[in-house]
Amino acid sequence: MNEYIGDDDQTNEEEDIPFPKRRKYRRVKRKVPEPEYSSPSFAFPGVVKLVLTEDAQRAVECVCGEDVTSENPWKYIKKEAVVQNIELNESSEFFKIKNEVLTFPNPSILIIYLPDESEDEDQYYFCLSIEAEERANNIISQVKTERNEKLNNTTLKTSKPWRAQGSAPEISDMMYKANRPLIKVEIETSYPVKPAPSHFKVRPVEKAKDGYIEILSLRSTYTNVIRRKIDAVAQATPFVTATSSQTDYRYPKNETTQYQYTYSLPKETKEYIRNLKYFAQNTMNIFDDSIYVNGSIDFFTSDYKLLVKDEVGPEKPQEFHLVEFSSFYQHSIEKGKVISAVSWHPMWTGIVAISYADKALGLYINGKSEVDEVHRATFEITPVHLWSIDDHLMPKLLLEIHRDVSSLSFCPYDENLLVGGCVNGQIILWDITNKLKQVEEDEILTADQYAYRIRMHSMMSWMKNTSNRRFVGATVVSQLQYSPISAITAVTWISPFKEIDKTGKIRRISEDEKRTSLQFSTTSLDGTIQFWDLRGKPPTGALAAHKKYRHIKSRPAALMTDVSPFKVFHRVLKPIFKVNVFAPNTTRHLPLMVVGKQESATTYVQKHPSDPNRKFDLNERIYFQAELKDNRDLENEYLLGSAEGDFFIITWEGYDYTSNEIVNKETATINNFVKFHDGPLVSVKRCPSYDDVVLTVGGKIFALWLLEFIGKPIIWRKCSCRYTHGNWTANRHSAFRMSRSDGYVEQWNFTVRSDRCQYNILRSGKWTLGSHAHPLPLEKQILGLCDYTSSFRLFLTDNTVQQDKKELSHLYQLLCAEAERKRGIVRWNEQWNVKNPELSVSHRAKSVTGEEKKQDEKAVQVIEEAINVKQRDRINADAQWREREVERMNTLLLTKRGLDPSLLEVQQLPLIKVKEESTRKQEKLKDALKSAPKIYEDTVAMMFADAVQKKPQSPVDPYKGGEFVINKSVYFNSYTRIAEKYEKFVSDNTYQYTFNWLKMAKAGRERRILLDGYNQRCNHKRRIIRERVLREKELTKPPTISKQESIQAIE
Repeated sequence: MNEYIGDDDQTNEEEDIPFPKRRKYRRVKRKVPEPEYSSPSFAFPGVVKLVLTEDAQRAVECVCGEDVTSENPWKYIKKEAVVQNIELNESSEFFKIKNEVLTFPNPSILIIYLPDESEDEDQYYFCLSIEAEERANNIISQVKTERNEKLNNTTLKTSKPWRAQGSAPEISDMMYKANRPLIKVEIETSYPVKPAPSHFKVRPVEKAKDGYIEILSLRSTYTNVIRRKIDAVAQATPFVTATSSQTDYRYPKNETTQYQYTYSLPKETKEYIRNLKYFAQNTMNIFDDSIYVNGSIDFFTSDYKLLVKDEVGPEKPQEFHLVEFSSFYQHSIEKGKVISAVSWHPMWTGIVAISYADKALGLYINGKSEVDEVHRATFEITPVHLWSIDDHLMPKLLLEIHRDVSSLSFCPYDENLLVGGCVNGQIILWDITNKLKQVEEDEILTADQYAYRIRMHSMMSWMKNTSNRRFVGATVVSQLQYSPISAITAVTWISPFKEIDKTGKIRRISEDEKRTSLQFSTTSLDGTIQFWDLRGKPPTGALAAHKKYRHIKSRPAALMTDVSPFKVFHRVLKPIFKVNVFAPNTTRHLPLMVVGKQESATTYVQKHPSDPNRKFDLNERIYFQAELKDNRDLENEYLLGSAEGDFFIITWEGYDYTSNEIVNKETATINNFVKFHDGPLVSVKRCPSYDDVVLTVGGKIFALWLLEFIGKPIIWRKCSCRYTHGNWTANRHSAFRMSRSDGYVEQWNFTVRSDRCQYNILRSGKWTLGSHAHPLPLEKQILGLCDYTSSFRLFLTDNTVQQDKKELSHLYQLLCAEAERKRGIVRWNEQWNVKNPELSVSHRAKSVTGEEKKQDEKAVQVIEEAINVKQRDRINADAQWREREVERMNTLLLTKRGLDPSLLEVQQLPLIKVKEESTRKQEKLKDALKSAPKIYEDTVAMMFADAVQKKPQSPVDPYKGGEFVINKSVYFNSYTRIAEKYEKFVSDNTYQYTFNWLKMAKAGRERRILLDGYNQRCNHKRRIIRERVLREKELTKPPTISKQESIQAIE
């Protein structure tokens, strides 16, 4: 039932009911996470805020993301870069701070990058005053310290107290606790308390828990060396005695002699007077004769001056000096190479072309080459360098090649042509027209052009620069199919007034034709001489048909300036004629090394003569031009030297008609074939003043020849080491210079002395491959040496020594007189042989028998050496392989264990010494044991001399033969004699053997049955079967009754 309650009652009731109090909540402010990096404020005086584009950032080297980042937003930039950007760029962003930058005293400016992702552009702060820079540096150092502290707090953690997670009771139950109370015990002892005796034991380290490992040194015993000899010093003073003797100088060396008379008169005694009278009576006649002779003849004068008819003698030879002043070497390209060919420019001073290769033709190499030829020819080809004296560090031009070059030669008539011969037989031609000028001329650029070029290169850093003017490609490369098949050894130019046609005929170009030829010849190791023509017509198909465009009538002139006219011969150049050189009486090609051809008479005059008396400087390049003279006859002969040490002269005639061959061939006629040198010929040089005087160098011998005297050299000398090059001196044609394999340079002059060289100078640590003199006149003559380090060393020589015509004629007269003397000896031998034919026949027979014996001995030695070499090579190969395997296993074990081989060697030295001493002692002990019987016999003989009797000598074994090594040739000769005898007997008494196939098959079958065990088993089995069959037959057979039994049964 609902009741109405008034307001008063309601209020009273509410007051009586207690309501719960309202809780007060405390508001907690949220912590906003701090950013990883908050940029400090740099808004203070002296700091300017700028917006920079990407180009401006690259100009001052402050690119966002590369040079400055959000972690390191500050950097110093160069003041010069900012000033240069203001001057070069009219719309530069730095114009706003131009005055502040120019007045800023420091060379570098501090800039601060403002990393703000809300902005699209990159903003930077520039500190343009010293106070602002110091204040900014303080802020930067404070930021760095805060960052380091924050990093340390994140990496280093502090230990915190343990928080129980409910496992505390389980852990306490597992722990050992003392639950019972301790027992108290009273102990009475006597005072003082004596400690118990301690017993120490050895406790090894590995059994202790807290032990450690002790690394001890090697426990090795060292043997002491007992000093058995004591040196004692004693001073001995000899007795001083004064002696004097008078010497009678029969042949005095001085013209005048000063005498000091210290003679004292003897006392006149009776004995003295008696001796004087005796001397006067017996020797007065002899004394008178001696006085007369001394008065007539003066024995103390020099007769050498009186024997001289002409008082004007030869001048004193001047000293030969070689002063090194420079060298051409580039380590990055020429490392591990040798110089293979050198050619000075004949018209430009100070220019030389040098080619490099792994091997040179005049170099001696022992053993087999382990170089990968394919890899080297593909990736390690060194270009031909064109050096100049005014730049010793970098070659002027790098001439590109596809194979190593073995010979080089500048054209003596065209200053822009250089021909090279490759090791594969191809010919390379370089046309260097305007190439050297383009490299040496300075390019003039304005500041804007230079800055634009730098900017363009910076934006194209990904692009490879292929427009290097130093690299010059090959203009012409010959066709491989028709080129020689071996290395080119020499390139020789033919006179421009003569030419060789396809038939091999040499003809003179007439003056009416108003042209000159451009031909050269090459010699190769394949035994061929080939002739090439650069003025001939290119073969058909040499030029590919270019596509013609109607709107382009002709190519621009600028594109045709550097195009060589010889480009039409590229890849299609062929020889016009070939001469084959065979060994005498064989069809084997002779490997041709050098050629000595008569050079054309060419003189060089200066192109732009300014002062005729001016001295030519080394660093100043002077240009010459050739003046050609046609004053020599046509010659179709070559002086050649082979790799086998042969010197000979060849000629050819040519054909009167043209064959259908692409390249006509002819076999050369050989004259004066002489095997004289003991090694490959490296030089064959004609004398520049006398064409019939030839210098040949090969092996350890050099020789001078006269072409009139064929068959033998006129003068020759032999050295203890090999010669590598030889040539006549440029300013003195009576002398010649030689380079040796031990680094010495010799100069010979037979007009001064002929027993040994005139000068001998050491100029290298090892071999030198040649000496090449500068061909043009300079203030001082330059001599280039090819060193073993692949550097071309330049030396200055005295240019004061000029050619003496008397000296040159004296050399020629000396050679002619020597040739005449040798002709006289030959004539006298021929006359003697005619007068005494019997002696000559017997002498020839003796020489023939001696030669046969020598040949037999040589044959035996060759066979034995071949057998020994094979066995030695096999043994050496196996031993080397085992050594390599042992070394490899040792290195693997050492690397796996992390040991240092050098340290192990040092530690093993004491052990090695101990082992050596022990082995030495054992060897001594063995020697003593071997000699024990002898020692015993000696001691017995010494102590019991009477009891010892000499043993009779054992009789000689009659069957014991001589030493096989001594009688080797005798055994071999007897063997050959017996073999020939019985071979003849066998051939005369032939034996015919009758053969029957059936008998042989039957005998073989019987042997097979006897030897085969299977057949034996089968025979045994057949015998058992046969017996069983016979037994069964007997059982089944009816019983037989005899005749008597049958009669009895009937009865």
